[in-house]
Amino acid sequence: MTSAYKVKVEELLQGEYVVSEEGLPYLLTPWGRKVSRVRVMGTVVERWLREDGEYCTVYLDDGTGVIALRGWGEGAKELAELRVGELVDVIGRVKEYLGERYLVPHLLLRVKDPNWEVVRELEILLSRRKALEKGIRPRRLPAKPPEEVEVEEVEGFELPQVPEELKRRALEVLDRLDRGEGVGEEELRRELGIDRKELEDLLLALLDEGEIFEVRTGRYKRVG
Repeated sequence: MTSAYKVKVEELLQGEYVVSEEGLPYLLTPWGRKVSRVRVMGTVVERWLREDGEYCTVYLDDGTGVIALRGWGEGAKELAELRVGELVDVIGRVKEYLGERYLVPHLLLRVKDPNWEVVRELEILLSRRKALEKGIRPRRLPAKPPEEVEVEEVEGFELPQVPEELKRRALEVLDRLDRGEGVGEEELRRELGIDRKELEDLLLALLDEGEIFEVRTGRYKRVG
């Protein structure tokens, strides 16, 4: 499975939609990255469900633009459960029809803590800074992004460094103990024999990598 790149909606709208000679579609972002699967966090601002319940469109706003999420069949039912005002982290494929960009979600993660928006913003700013340091300049965007001052302010920000072995063990524990409602934080901590800070770092890392999601406060499931 290819990686899902964390992007802003403006990149999806301003990028170039391309179909390769092999017939495989992808998006060339303003920062020169070829992506087909992306990860976008935003607020649900509108929802429309067809009368038969087999098709649903949800509009997501991340502050830089609005993009549609479209689902059919079971996908429509999942989208229909979203409510206007909810903060959602979406992993999906970029599509285009009659000139309109949209996403077909593979995974919808409800975000209850708004601080995750700040984390995502910092991640993307740092990614853009690295691109600028390599001499990469965005197309169709200012050569000197207005975020430059903010990038300087977050210099040195890093997500927790968690050993791969610990992440592997955590995923195994989730597989073993999950009976359909996820695994609680304390249960996971006891099984792994780690302290509260180590658990927080572990959960942050696994959530960021898209390996787990929070089914309800304090309970986690493995993705897939």
